[in-house]
Amino acid sequence: MSRRSLLLIAVFGLWACNPRKPLPVSKDLGPSVQVIDVAAKQLANPTSQLAPLAETEPNDDREHAQRLDPQKVLRGSLLAPTSQGAGRGDDDFFIWPALPTAQTLRIDASGAPDLSLELFSESGESLGTIDERKLGEGERLWGLTLRPGQPLYVRVRGRVKPEAAHEPTLGAYQLSVSSLPAAPDSEFEPNDSLAQATPMLGSDASGTLSTRRDEDFFVIQLPTAPGRKATPDSEGLRQSAILRLTLSTPSVQPAVRILVEPAGSGSDGSTQAPKLVLDVQASKGKEELQLRNVTLPAGSARVFVAVRGQSFAKAPGEARYHLRTLVEAPLEDAEAEPNDACPAQANALTLSSGTAEIAGFLWPQDVDCYRIGATDGQTLTYQAKLQLPGGDCTASLDVVRSEAKPSDGKAKGKDDGRGKKDEAAKGSDGKQTEQTITTSGEVVLKVSSRDRRTCFDAPYRLIVSTSDGDKQ
Repeated sequence: MSRRSLLLIAVFGLWACNPRKPLPVSKDLGPSVQVIDVAAKQLANPTSQLAPLAETEPNDDREHAQRLDPQKVLRGSLLAPTSQGAGRGDDDFFIWPALPTAQTLRIDASGAPDLSLELFSESGESLGTIDERKLGEGERLWGLTLRPGQPLYVRVRGRVKPEAAHEPTLGAYQLSVSSLPAAPDSEFEPNDSLAQATPMLGSDASGTLSTRRDEDFFVIQLPTAPGRKATPDSEGLRQSAILRLTLSTPSVQPAVRILVEPAGSGSDGSTQAPKLVLDVQASKGKEELQLRNVTLPAGSARVFVAVRGQSFAKAPGEARYHLRTLVEAPLEDAEAEPNDACPAQANALTLSSGTAEIAGFLWPQDVDCYRIGATDGQTLTYQAKLQLPGGDCTASLDVVRSEAKPSDGKAKGKDDGRGKKDEAAKGSDGKQTEQTITTSGEVVLKVSSRDRRTCFDAPYRLIVSTSDGDKQ
């Protein structure tokens, strides 16, 4: 082979082995490089990525609390530092430092002991205890949101096995805290009371029920009229309005309390205490609660909404709830809440030309009561009919009070003056939508939610008409 041929072969070989030339990749093998977001993985499970740091004693009270750094893992022990004896062990306090921006925290504790975590505010107020898992299963708290500049104290407690006297690893645990910037509409802990309620600056808010006993309070400043902007020095509603509320709580059966605070102050300068107007929970298995037509009387200055959970399908804090509220003008010819107590809170029905019609909304376990006044001895026959819009709206119509004249076998009742009713007054089987009552006295009707269904998207309509009856 000639020298020229050898030179050509060498040049070709060097070109073919050029390290800068990309290697061929089969289409069936996918990409040749995968990028992993290490920071995101650490936030999801910080203890799986980082080498733990040692606990520093003494840290048995808040004054000696050891600092917790973001995305750091700390290794501690519940055994007394001066001996290897078994038993309850000491308290270990840690502090999450105040940060300039609002943060949502995830706290993970793992190890052999039966651990519990208790959280404290800067003033020493307990924010709740997390103690839901068994020996060796650890504890965790997700979704705790802190205000800017707010520190948090964490106390670790637990029980260790007797063998820990000879096996110190049985008293060891790991603690980690990771954080993310808080959502703009998030709640801020502590907000477990009226005084600590998180202000709702818009119509939407979100948060987490970090423990099974957690209850989050929000406060809404009311404008002078629906559609107007509220101000901190607002005198409150000049006319009555209604509150519409939608609460979505993934993996949680929700419950809500609504309290209304009147405007103005007493002669001594003190404000009137908020009044509870509604306490309702969603149906079992439901993860949403919808309310409409909650009356806000004229003169109301603020509304407080408290969110809590009745049952949890997953660990508390794993999913965020979303709350939406709207203040609207009252609906024309509609019920006024609260009207759940019959007959004390019953809405008055005034018949015009022998007919009265009213619209209403229902939430789970809701009851709407209506009253027709006595007729001064004139006996009348009332035909009451409940019209349902369909969909998820299912309700029944019952007679609560009437001096009935049982003549047609339909559901009627008679009040004996002691709150008891005769057999005829037992009314319907919970499925009636029509009633006929012949009486000269007062009539109280009750519309009830059936099967814990709701009438939210569209109202039911109750129509009552009269015709002269025989004199008693």
